[in-house]
Amino acid sequence: GLKIPAASLSASSDGGTLNLPGMYAGPLPFRDFALQAGYDADAGTASIGKLSLQAHDVKAALTGNFAIADGEIHGPVTISVPSVSQAQLKALWPETMKDGGAHRWLVERMSDGVFKGLAASLDLDAKKLPDKGWDFNAGNIKADFDAAGMTVNYRATLIPIKKAGGHGHFADDT
Repeated sequence: GLKIPAASLSASSDGGTLNLPGMYAGPLPFRDFALQAGYDADAGTASIGKLSLQAHDVKAALTGNFAIADGEIHGPVTISVPSVSQAQLKALWPETMKDGGAHRWLVERMSDGVFKGLAASLDLDAKKLPDKGWDFNAGNIKADFDAAGMTVNYRATLIPIKKAGGHGHFADDT
């Protein structure tokens, strides 16, 4: 069969849709897509030097470095978002991440306002399944951001705080 010892990829697109079953119920439209990636079979590594796109008017960038062996991929990923309104974040929140504390606070208990300087990191683990699909898991999730103009509803029995701001940090969904 064909073996590729090394590859370098640079791709761009003015727009399109991403189909990510399990993460989103339907296609996710995007624009201004750019990708720079590399692969080295001898070293067993792959890298995403830059992946950037805009979805729901939110700009995002991702980088990652991965070890590849025996149908498994492991490595750190960083994600940055310069600015996102709370409403945009709610629209972009993945279906697969609706059960944790981050969703409860950032999506359910906050409204209005804007998050700025969002920087997140995680360790990605992917395993090839016998049916040729993939099982993706993320761990060691950390995120930092600044917030301004938020309405925060701590509990149903308390009056919400309006026009709140500050710095937030999440570590492993806490």
